Amino acid sequence: MSTSFNATPNALFKLRLQRDALRVKSLSLLAALSAKDFSSSVISGLAQGSGEYFTRIGIGTPPKYLYLVLDTGSDILWIQCLPVKNVTDPVFDPNKSSSFATLSCDSTLCRQLDSPGCNNHNKCLYQISYGDGSFTIGQFSTETLEFRKTSINSVAFGCGHDNEGLSTGAAGLLGLGKGKLSFPGQAKPLIGISVGGTKVPAITPEIFKLDAEGNGGVIVDSGTSVTRLTRPGYVAVRDAFRLGTKDLKRAPDFSLFDTCFDLSGKAKVKVPTVVLHFAEADVAFPEANYMIPVNDEGRYCFGFAGANNGLSIIGNGSCLILWEKGLIKKILVQVMESEFQYIG
Repeated sequence: MSTSFNATPNALFKLRLQRDALRVKSLSLLAALSAKDFSSSVISGLAQGSGEYFTRIGIGTPPKYLYLVLDTGSDILWIQCLPVKNVTDPVFDPNKSSSFATLSCDSTLCRQLDSPGCNNHNKCLYQISYGDGSFTIGQFSTETLEFRKTSINSVAFGCGHDNEGLSTGAAGLLGLGKGKLSFPGQAKPLIGISVGGTKVPAITPEIFKLDAEGNGGVIVDSGTSVTRLTRPGYVAVRDAFRLGTKDLKRAPDFSLFDTCFDLSGKAKVKVPTVVLHFAEADVAFPEANYMIPVNDEGRYCFGFAGANNGLSIIGNGSCLILWEKGLIKKILVQVMESEFQYIG
């Protein structure tokens, strides 16, 4: 698609929205595929003489695929790492991974351990003992995990250098308990939205989850201009915004925007604030990110839109804010009975 150099600002804006719509369509198809890929087979260990269940995931960059024991009764994900005492295969070598990173003793993740330790290099240490006498000791670190075709960055895990009682054929353990450091517990989900300082009652964590067919979820995409919320969520936020702007003169809808205002002749107007609430941070949008000028005659529109397919996309107007809050660096993954919410 080519664009004339003398195209008007209005024409360029319409072109941007058209390209935005095409990108959203592409992302929706990709997300549907990713939801199917974000899984890993569960395998019984009976053939190996074990009563445990195993899953196979990729560890590191490039990924090394290893089998881990699934344990819903514990929290920490840990893997047998080199150098290791009494080494047995399989084992993970962190020196061969470009995404491996140690954690400092004063890091938030380290402090969340029940009994954190610290070595002479200010590196976080962990130690876990289980009821059957088995244990693991090593460095608490972060690494990229891969579930089939989906990668998850900066997952906290124990790099075990002294391990006892490891199940035959397993490289470690995937803790699926309810603690903050379990794989599900490392989630930073979108849990609510406020408009004008009041939380919108209809916005709950449940409306952003993936359903059994893989529909829904939340992603952050720097290539999408307009933030789109799943239709019920958008309608609730939009109606709250309309209520807070009832004194402003309405204007006709524009493209995908159904809440527009005639602000011609006004030097300044007051509109409700919009805040996204994540599990560990609140992200306030600047007015310029959601009051969008759509022409040069004073027409502005509420810069959110509805997503008919259920996939919510936080667009590039919000990406910088999320980056500053540290939320983009932490993949937002929520695992609840095969339901996933992610920011990637």
